[in-house]
Amino acid sequence: SLSERFTFAIPSSTVDEPDISLHDHQRAAAAIAAALYRWHEHEGSLGDGRRINDPDAGRFRFLCGDLSGIQRTLFRLAAEQIKGLNKILRARSLLMALTAEAAALAARRALRLPVFSLLQNAGGRFLLLVADLPDLEDRVEALRAEIDPWMRERYFGDLALILSLSEPFGKQDLMRENFRRVLESLGAGIEQAKLRAFARA
Repeated sequence: SLSERFTFAIPSSTVDEPDISLHDHQRAAAAIAAALYRWHEHEGSLGDGRRINDPDAGRFRFLCGDLSGIQRTLFRLAAEQIKGLNKILRARSLLMALTAEAAALAARRALRLPVFSLLQNAGGRFLLLVADLPDLEDRVEALRAEIDPWMRERYFGDLALILSLSEPFGKQDLMRENFRRVLESLGAGIEQAKLRAFARA
């Protein structure tokens, strides 16, 4: 909170034309460092400088949570011409934002991640940077098994919390010229996961 308060308006660089604040840059750097630490700790190479500096070492994955069905759920009320619609829409928008935030918190706890591993949380979608550990997919599957029944019971299938892991990627893929491919792969994975919503519930 101190970082956000005092560095949100400071540019991340004074050499070129930065498009992000120093606060956002610090959060992303801390998320990368945390994922690298977890990966090298599991591999047992924390003291191996050569391994740490290896550009192909240090594998990451993105975990994306996407609240699917927001517009359909919200705007069905408009079609029904319910009185006090604006207040209801604002309340439901807040409820859905809090649902996504609660899911992000549950994911962080399940994967034992620090707060700055959460790179994005807006518009019903969150994005976490995680280390590609052997038990990662099992942990995400356990989290999905916990969330899906609750969402189905609460929203009767109208609203779903989609969890999708990206393909593993290395440090070189975080470079600007390679990062678009990672995001495109993640987006395609999310769209495929939406087609299988509640498949395991």
